[in-house]
Amino acid sequence: TVSWLKEHGLCLDNMKEGPSTIPGAGRGAFANRRLRVGSLVHPVPLVHVANTSLVDEAQLLQNYCFGHPQSEVLLCPMTHLVLINHDSSKANVKLRWGKTSSNRKDDELEYWTLGLEDLELPSPRNHVSDRSTKLLLEVVALRDIEEGEELFLDYGQEWEDSFSSHQATHKTSNERTQKRRDSPVKPSDIVEYDCLLFPFITEVESTAVNADYATFQRSNQNNWNRLIGIMNRTNDFLSWYPCRVEEKQSDTTFRVVVYSKLNSVEERFVIHRFVSMPASAIRRATILPYESYDPNAFRSFVPLSDDLFPLRWRGDYKPSRPLGTVHEGLLDARDHPELQAQLEEKLRSVPCGFYFAPSNIPNAGFGVYTAVDLPGRFATLGSRFPIIPFPRGGRHGFDLDDYVWSAKVWHSEYEADHDWDVVVLSINEGALANYHAGLVNAFPQYADFRPRLDRCDGNPGAGAYSEYTNAGIIADYDIKAGEEIFVSYGENWFTDRPAFSDVPLSNSFVEANKVVSSVASSETLTEGQMKGLLEVGKSTIVSDHRARMALSSVNSKAALNRVLARNGTAEATVTPRSPEWLAENGICIDHIYVKQSTVEQAGQGAFARRRIAKGDIIVSSPLLVVWGREKFDTIRTKEDVQNTMLLLNYQLSHPNSSLYLTPTSLAIHFNHDRQLPNARIQWSKTNKKSAYYLQRPLDDLKKEHYSALVIDYVATRDIEVDDEVFIDYGEAWQAAWDDHATNFDSECKPGDIRSSKQIVSLDKKDKATETWGPHHFTICRAVAEDGGDILLFYKEDISHYGIGFDHEGFELATIDSDFRPCQLLPPGPRGHLRLAHFLPRIGDDANRRLQIVENARQEDMQVIPKPFKSDTYWKGSFRHEIHIPDDVFPSHWRDLTE
Repeated sequence: TVSWLKEHGLCLDNMKEGPSTIPGAGRGAFANRRLRVGSLVHPVPLVHVANTSLVDEAQLLQNYCFGHPQSEVLLCPMTHLVLINHDSSKANVKLRWGKTSSNRKDDELEYWTLGLEDLELPSPRNHVSDRSTKLLLEVVALRDIEEGEELFLDYGQEWEDSFSSHQATHKTSNERTQKRRDSPVKPSDIVEYDCLLFPFITEVESTAVNADYATFQRSNQNNWNRLIGIMNRTNDFLSWYPCRVEEKQSDTTFRVVVYSKLNSVEERFVIHRFVSMPASAIRRATILPYESYDPNAFRSFVPLSDDLFPLRWRGDYKPSRPLGTVHEGLLDARDHPELQAQLEEKLRSVPCGFYFAPSNIPNAGFGVYTAVDLPGRFATLGSRFPIIPFPRGGRHGFDLDDYVWSAKVWHSEYEADHDWDVVVLSINEGALANYHAGLVNAFPQYADFRPRLDRCDGNPGAGAYSEYTNAGIIADYDIKAGEEIFVSYGENWFTDRPAFSDVPLSNSFVEANKVVSSVASSETLTEGQMKGLLEVGKSTIVSDHRARMALSSVNSKAALNRVLARNGTAEATVTPRSPEWLAENGICIDHIYVKQSTVEQAGQGAFARRRIAKGDIIVSSPLLVVWGREKFDTIRTKEDVQNTMLLLNYQLSHPNSSLYLTPTSLAIHFNHDRQLPNARIQWSKTNKKSAYYLQRPLDDLKKEHYSALVIDYVATRDIEVDDEVFIDYGEAWQAAWDDHATNFDSECKPGDIRSSKQIVSLDKKDKATETWGPHHFTICRAVAEDGGDILLFYKEDISHYGIGFDHEGFELATIDSDFRPCQLLPPGPRGHLRLAHFLPRIGDDANRRLQIVENARQEDMQVIPKPFKSDTYWKGSFRHEIHIPDDVFPSHWRDLTE
């Protein structure tokens, strides 16, 4: 309907063509009706030419396209815009970018805000054919324009200067050309003339004999229609064709051969032969060999202004490098223990190596800082430590949700079945470091599955501590003393939380760096020009509001210089801290380190890195809050499985309170000594937030979403370097342990391969890995799917290598992991190691898939417990929380009946 067209369409006939009022300008554009100021005069779809080298600089096409002096891009209109002439004093229209049609499948993209690579195919952001226009300009009225009034654009001073220069030299050139054309026509062996025929004549190779030119009706311009006549008057080269004069037949007539209009002489062919062609229909060609344009004619694209032409399409545009340069990685810690030892020696030589102090990120609380230089790719920050995996079992809104990691990150994903959602509580930098998407400088180093105790040998401590050790946070590149440590939580941590919808992501800073780099390349800008160009960059280059937020503070020359000095927009948001600032505002978190405990039935323990005097704080630990003992019971139970999470063993609590507190520092690994502890706990005397909540009822604390309490571990006597640190877990804990140890029954039978210790001790190449067992299976590092033949199981009676359709490996393959369930096969023809990898299904495809990997490496294999079969889930494993002393725990927090 007409109303639908008015609502959704753009009017095409607001202007019409006619002879321009500017002498020598040819045709012009005129208003077809009255146009109000600000109204859309004409939409202009554009065909883009990404490289001007594809267009000969002498081609007439140049005059009808837009470009920029610093760009190789030409933008050629597909409508009457080409008829709007230049007049800077009479300009009554201007150009602006138009919106992509909402009827297109890529309507969410405005291609003029993207990079040139997004205009070309193939591109993941380019959803339309390369033959479709992706760009749209709009002609807008600068004032009220009356019907019949000619429309004028201001092409800019650069175009005007170029045209004026051309006019000054063109007169002499025209006179020289005219003199050459007025010379007498003479026969010649070369093609040096043009002959008059008809515009757009069909060029077909001809062997016909000579025709009388007088009978060639189309040569008579009186027979041409009006439109052809108008076109020929402004573009007369259309009707002239290259020809060779063979013979002078009379004083005024000649025999000629006419050729096709091909620039290459070698490729031309004969299209006509004429006799009796009058001299008036013959003229000398402008240049030799013949070309269909005057080389002296004016050629120039119409330059778009700097504020309209996309900055990132310019040749002088600089991308984000060298802004935000990341140092290349050096070495891997696991391969170079001697380098880690050197770092440890450095840490022991300073009062503190790592601090917990106010973060550079606004409203983020505290973060982690290094006080020593950290070399990249091998430096473990502070200490390696165990991780604590546990299955949430489908529970949503768990109290620790904002502090747990995916088990895949730490290689503990096979702890439970795929639908039990295994997560990991990491400590120290893994829990305390903040996430800055533009400055991630550290990453998790996966844990090793290393059970110490064998319950089948009668060790009651088996399953009572984490069997995943040697995890850590590794410096991604060189980190200087005073810099804050940032780890990645994954960008979905921000995108999934509406409260963080404005937080810039990693690519946001890359986009912001492009703007800053480009603006910085213009060193002579005034303050006002720089601000204007920054605003252009923010509106035309950055593609989303998060990127604009990354640029929000770059609003002056001083701010721009700060970004340049700090080497990036992300880097400019943080300030390195001095040793004095860290000592005054921070809490030392690396006076201790973790290694194997001296207690026989314990796992890892915490040891002093430096001498700690009696009464000094060993470490301060922020605490995470869990409400209620029942939170540590899995919400779905399994027969013969310990259904109380291992996490309970690391909790601080009081028997008369529903409050459970999880330490986030290495103090979580302080072991128990009832008789001779050398440390005790007390509430922090310096943390104001903690002091506030200690005076408030539990209901107020329940409103706090993040860590709000801090506890100090204080030395009760002098602790020497490398001494293990112990606290007293309380009388109730001791009684529970004594009862557990006295009545311990491993439930193992002779010949069983049941305990975690037995499983990891299996020979990877024996029958156990070839057939698996009730408690163990084998995993192998995944290889690309083209790294081995893939066999399909599309019905139940199919088997390959003795592996059937219902093999449990296919179910285990549904767990998201970088390691695949795998099974050892008989050796290959040359005795090489051969493995079968169980692959996950693709989408809804019911087919089971098995990948046969030849020449496998034994070091890429690992024997581990099946889900819920490690000692951690043995139903007889010990579980008990740590008791906070009565004189420490506030009486008004005891909400349970004694």
